[in-house]
This record gives sequence, structure tokens and C-alpha cells, in this order.
Amino acid sequence: MTHGAVIMSGYDIPETDLPGEDEAVLAEEASRILTARLAAAEPPQLRLPGKYGEEKVRLPQTAVKMLLRILDGMATGNTMMLVPVDSELTTQQAARMLNVSRPTLIQLLSDGKIAFRKVGTHRRVRCADVIAYKHATDRERSESPMRNAIHRTELNREHIH
Repeated sequence: MTHGAVIMSGYDIPETDLPGEDEAVLAEEASRILTARLAAAEPPQLRLPGKYGEEKVRLPQTAVKMLLRILDGMATGNTMMLVPVDSELTTQQAARMLNVSRPTLIQLLSDGKIAFRKVGTHRRVRCADVIAYKHATDRERSESPMRNAIHRTELNREHIH
């Protein structure tokens, strides 16, 4: 079983959860401070004052990075949602995550490019599978210009000889 979570923005969240202007300012300030602390060798600590004294909590870097993404989203007025990687998404949620239309996602599922299962007449897609597809297509896109440049160079060499 895969563990972890992915952060999504502006996605199926009730309007009441939109950050206000005051929260956006606080989020921006917190993000700036945490970003500076993340560069330090020691993991950031939270100091929690309480009735019986202060407690210190060390935060894992992964958690701080996730928190930074949430704060950055809030600072720009976006809502953020933490979704467990091993959860299942509806086709609409998966399409939004990939920034494609639902019909395009359905075609990807039909073509076998992303695994899914059916629950009655509805398709469910594992979040981990959507993430894997997104990483693969992002990697292909970033490698494609380099491959094209290499191919053009090889063609030019053949043309010269």
C-alpha cells in the first residue's frame, strides 16, 4: 500500500473555506519564515505554549514542505486540500488534477494509460496512478525538446557529409 498525500488547490472545497485577506497575509508571512528555516540544518520546531509550560515539536522536512505549499496557495487566495495518495478519485477529480477535461480523462482510461476500477457504472481512479501518469507525461515533455535537438544535430551532420 502506498502512503503519503498530495496537495491540490481550488478543488471541490466549500466556499466557506476560502482564505480571507487577513489569512492570506498571515499565510504569506508564515511561508516566508518557514522557507528561511527550511534552509537551516536543524528541522524547524514549533513552540506550543500551554498551561503547564512550553512544548517543542520538531517537524519533519516533508511535513514542512507540504505546509509551505498550503501556505503559498493560501497567500494567493487559493484553497488547498490534502488528499491521501492511496485514496480513490472520481473521474472529475482526476481530470482536475491533470488539468484536462473529463472526456479526455475517460479516453486515457479507455486507452489503458491510467488504471481504474468500476464501482457500479462509475469509474474510480487511484490518486497514486494519476500522480504516476502526471510525472511520466511531465518527464516526457521535458525530455522531448532535448531529443528533438539531438535529432536535428544528427540530421545536420548527415546532411553535411
